[in-house]
Amino acid sequence: MFKALKAFFVVGTNVGRSGSDGLKPASISNLITKREVDSRLWEEVQAKAAGDESQKIEAAKLLFRRQYDLPEESKELILRLANRAQPEAVRMAVARELCETEQIPSGLYIDVLRVLEQDTSEEVRTAVKTAHKRMEEIMKPFVESIQVVAKAQQDTLRRFVESIRLPQQDLLGGLREQLVAMQLNAKSVFEPLHKWVQINEEIIRMMQPVLPSYYPLRDLKVIERPPSIPARTYVAELSRKLQDCPAGQEFWKDYQHVCKEILTHTLVPPLLEPEEGSSTEDGRQQRDLIFHIPHDVGGFWEWIRFRHKSVAIIVECKNYSEPLEANQVTITSKYFGEKRLGLFGIIACRKGLTDSARNEQKRLWTDHSIMIVCLNDDDLLRMLELRETDDDPAKAVDRAIRQFLESF
Repeated sequence: MFKALKAFFVVGTNVGRSGSDGLKPASISNLITKREVDSRLWEEVQAKAAGDESQKIEAAKLLFRRQYDLPEESKELILRLANRAQPEAVRMAVARELCETEQIPSGLYIDVLRVLEQDTSEEVRTAVKTAHKRMEEIMKPFVESIQVVAKAQQDTLRRFVESIRLPQQDLLGGLREQLVAMQLNAKSVFEPLHKWVQINEEIIRMMQPVLPSYYPLRDLKVIERPPSIPARTYVAELSRKLQDCPAGQEFWKDYQHVCKEILTHTLVPPLLEPEEGSSTEDGRQQRDLIFHIPHDVGGFWEWIRFRHKSVAIIVECKNYSEPLEANQVTITSKYFGEKRLGLFGIIACRKGLTDSARNEQKRLWTDHSIMIVCLNDDDLLRMLELRETDDDPAKAVDRAIRQFLESF
């Protein structure tokens, strides 16, 4: 639905306020253009967004009310403040601004609405119902227009079909006689076509062993240097949380929470919001995090979905103070299978793997096609850096896969 909405609101939503219900559909007269970026304001907003709860609320107000004085990346900052990782009061402030601000770029409006309607807080979800009403008012004339156009197209198509139906029937009648004379049948037509499909898929499968990564090696060079996290940003806050989290099984819950925050910030979107603590059907196994892959994702995650037959990414968070032993990799592997969520997963851990664990990792890949890659603290920090610089955080995952395949 949201993709369709974006297609319509290519210029801007810019909803005004009038009448008893305070709603008025968008019009060309209400559209305003982006002004020159106010650099000092942008610095102030960024500083507030990295501050305490009250400062973040102030940042949310400025981001909405001064949107047209801020750079494009300010939209990303609004989405961060709407994220579930933020305090509820901050998310409520974003919801209120979304409902009350008179002029909001359409893409931003829809993206924020999509995040908030999935919020864990009932109060936040209730607050955005007003925004839904505004969207319905805005969409109403467009829907009516679509219905008129669709009916006209159906009428035109019907007349066109009628104009060619009889000549087409005569043509097919003659062709049918020729096909019978040549003794052709459905099998002789469909089998060659099906073989071509199989050949194309087989070519891709044959190429997989010689393609150790999705990105070319030169694109992965960017994450070979030590990660550099910009100060006074949301990623700096996440970086501090990771570095301040003590290693050790007694702090497993804290570590899982910060991993969820980092991976959600870096991988969502394009992946969907994670499920946490999801149990298997028999209830005997509980997966830490599951990030589902949208069917229309494209790019690196489409490659993962095809290559590893996965509909989701399973992430296990292991806050051990020593490198993981082989049994931890074996336990994780129980979640995977072609008839489950797929054959690809991630272990987030502090100290990497022991030699025996790496051997188990290789055995699972060579014997069962289960790909489990390990991401340590540096990898997570690199992902934060890549997100902050508008690069693809999935490059850190891709590099881990490449390093693993090259270790054989």
